[in-house]
Amino acid sequence: MHAKKIIALLVSAVVCYVLVTNTTKIRKNPRVTRPLRRSLRKQERSLTEAEQERCSAEIAALESLNLDFTIAKMLSGTSLAVMRGSDIVSSMLLSSGLWEQQETAKAFKAYDLMQQKESTCAQPPCVDKVFLDVGANLGTWTFYAAQHGYHTVSVEGSPPNFALLQLSKCLNPDLAPRINLINAFVSEGHEHCLIMCDLSNQGDVMLNCQDHEWTEPEMVTHREMLRVKERRMNVLLTRTMTRRLDDVIAEALAAHPNFPNVFRGMKIDIESSELMAMRGSPKLLAGQGAAELPIIFSEVWYQIRGGPHPDAYFKMMREAGYELRDHTCGTVWPAEKDTKIVTRLSSSNIENVCFVKKAVSARLAGPPLPPLRAHERRITDEERQRCSAEIAALDELSISFTVAKAAMGASIAVMASNDIVSQFLVTSGKWEQSETVKAFQEYDVVMQQKAKG
Repeated sequence: MHAKKIIALLVSAVVCYVLVTNTTKIRKNPRVTRPLRRSLRKQERSLTEAEQERCSAEIAALESLNLDFTIAKMLSGTSLAVMRGSDIVSSMLLSSGLWEQQETAKAFKAYDLMQQKESTCAQPPCVDKVFLDVGANLGTWTFYAAQHGYHTVSVEGSPPNFALLQLSKCLNPDLAPRINLINAFVSEGHEHCLIMCDLSNQGDVMLNCQDHEWTEPEMVTHREMLRVKERRMNVLLTRTMTRRLDDVIAEALAAHPNFPNVFRGMKIDIESSELMAMRGSPKLLAGQGAAELPIIFSEVWYQIRGGPHPDAYFKMMREAGYELRDHTCGTVWPAEKDTKIVTRLSSSNIENVCFVKKAVSARLAGPPLPPLRAHERRITDEERQRCSAEIAALDELSISFTVAKAAMGASIAVMASNDIVSQFLVTSGKWEQSETVKAFQEYDVVMQQKAKG
């Protein structure tokens, strides 16, 4: 009996020794621990050895910022350097390979309609498709433009975002000649500002150019952000001096003499500072000296820097000769609707709009219709006549809508963008389908029991 116990103890000791030894070897071997520590997400990939060698300077710049980065495989085929931490755009790119895909497609359809009947180029290597991206972020619009034959002037102020853009440019050598990156924050003039960042969305940065707006927090690095407990706290990344957008554009055009003195289109998304940036670009808006700009897609915030509400932004753009349209660049919003648009923004906070030069607005004869999604359809002429009162009510609220074909067979009016339920209905025809079916099955059982009783 004692012999059996001794043998069992010896066997247990041997097994324990083997397990501990193998575990120690695994921990000491980086090639083994790396895959065990974190699995790649759906659209994520690692850098190849050739890319590491070719882009060593860009990688070193990111490491100097203590920025934890990875590579996202876009569905379009490009590779973008993104953040591995808490950043909304990076997370979407790593999981789906897409960001604002429909908005980008609609914008470039409108830009293409702005093309002159006769090219502005006399001879190669002159190019007549130039896109201005102000607030390039991680470059989704910039690289989309480059893939569709546009040369881009991309302005991004955030040091981490700009370093990621430089690596993305290196990772796409076939597109790199069309991409001109400029590291600058733009505003009405030269201002000393703080660069602020929300810990829950590290890729989005905001300018604080007035001391009374926020209490200045302690400056931290991206790596140190992960150790801060208050996840929603604004933190200070660094300080900067802003520049006028007109000056930035003039610099870009001087560096590229083959660029024509005209931009086909522009996107501006700089976290509530859009008004201040456009105030710093009177030449751009007037079509004098620096460039001519027929169409602008812009993000608009309810609380904007440089004005109490976005109606100041709308007024300035109208005085510069632009008309305000919805995010599809189709429906014109007259000035008398500005108050209602601002009221709607007070609840939604952010909205995308389109500004079109009145002199060329005739080229957008009717909205550039995007391709219909799987469960989306156009409203018919008969429906438009029968439901004219209801459509007028939606127009009165400046709501851009479309029609979803629900899986159950009904047609449902939904918002054209910026609404989760609407997006699900136009893409799948369903929303909470299983929950609805179960609920009504339970209702039927209760009603049957009541009928029997």
